[in-house]
Amino acid sequence: MTQTTLYRKRKRKAIEAYFGSALVFIVSYLFAAALVAPLRWSPYVLPIYLLLPFVVCIFWLIAFGINSLVIKVIRGGRLFRKVADRYVQDVIAQVLLLFFAAALSHSVLWNRWIGIVAMALVALNLAARLAFALKDKELRSSPERTTILTD
Repeated sequence: MTQTTLYRKRKRKAIEAYFGSALVFIVSYLFAAALVAPLRWSPYVLPIYLLLPFVVCIFWLIAFGINSLVIKVIRGGRLFRKVADRYVQDVIAQVLLLFFAAALSHSVLWNRWIGIVAMALVALNLAARLAFALKDKELRSSPERTTILTD
């Protein structure tokens, strides 16, 4: 592979990571804002909306801390031994995002569509992971691969 090809792949992965992170933050923020929205509008509510981004960041820090403990428990139970930690962490984070998006999709406001799109994207991502895992399992067990490796 050439340097240019590697650069393009890295750039594509970085753009995908930025887009995914922005989507997670936006859905989390809108979910938190929907929890605060029932409060009657007053000048005292504005600081709450301004503090919500920090609250969302702290929530995700705590969530990933708990997530790592869940992964340790899973590993202690001898489950998912061959799966990398980041994949297990991604799935747990996507389940949380799916929960937030589902709650947003029941809204009657414009943010309903953001929840629906986020649910569709998470479902597509999980389906793609499942398809790649099944394809990888097929490749590992196929006789052609073993003959290629032994030749």
